[in-house]
Amino acid sequence: ANRAAEREIAAASVTLIKNENDVLPIKVASDTRVLMLVPFEDESALTLMGWNRAKAEGLIPSGATVDYYQFSAESLTDSGFVPELQEKLDAADTLIILSECSKASRMEYQHWLTAVPNALCHYASSCDKTSIIVSADKPYDVQLYPDADAILAVYGCKGSSADPTTVLIGEVTGDENAYGPNILAAVEVILGTISPSGKLPLNIPIYDAEKGTYSASLAYERGYGLSYKSIEDPDEDTDDRTDAGANESTDEVVGEA
Repeated sequence: ANRAAEREIAAASVTLIKNENDVLPIKVASDTRVLMLVPFEDESALTLMGWNRAKAEGLIPSGATVDYYQFSAESLTDSGFVPELQEKLDAADTLIILSECSKASRMEYQHWLTAVPNALCHYASSCDKTSIIVSADKPYDVQLYPDADAILAVYGCKGSSADPTTVLIGEVTGDENAYGPNILAAVEVILGTISPSGKLPLNIPIYDAEKGTYSASLAYERGYGLSYKSIEDPDEDTDDRTDAGANESTDEVVGEA
């Protein structure tokens, strides 16, 4: 019962910031190839659990595949991505990328936690792949990725003790394996199991890279949040979920941040 309540609360908090060309929810086809990219090892299982839940709901057709990769500071080189990552990128058409930015000092692309997601989004844009950013920690990084097709905030980066290889092959994850609900909820929203209904609980000030701090101008106002109907329940009512709080010049300003 507590897990069911936890799932409902986490799902309701998922906040959709950007959904360019209505790429979300992902319309998974039999030839869809999704790559989940996370910065920390304990987050891989959560992304795969979200995939398995969508599959159990009949939203993942036979033939569609998912893979995962844990990126790090060493994932980027002067010439591009390391060979293992590049191989996985070449095989994928959709990238789901976790951005975990807990400090203002990590808001610059010089730090690997934002540099790698930014490079992944830029690469996806250059070769007609879809990139989706999930802000898993503090949501100030939702302004950082102009090349991302979609951006969501979930406000929680707690991982899972489950073995991602076991989860990948579809085996049941027992209740004894502790896991955070937020990243899992993001993947369920992305795949259309649940619709996003969250609103930003605070203002997102524009980050000033020159000064290394936040400015007085806002990228997004408190209360901002987009939505769409889930594939699982296309008849649900989302009319009361608006983008109230959006800065009219957000796209332009964020693109420069």
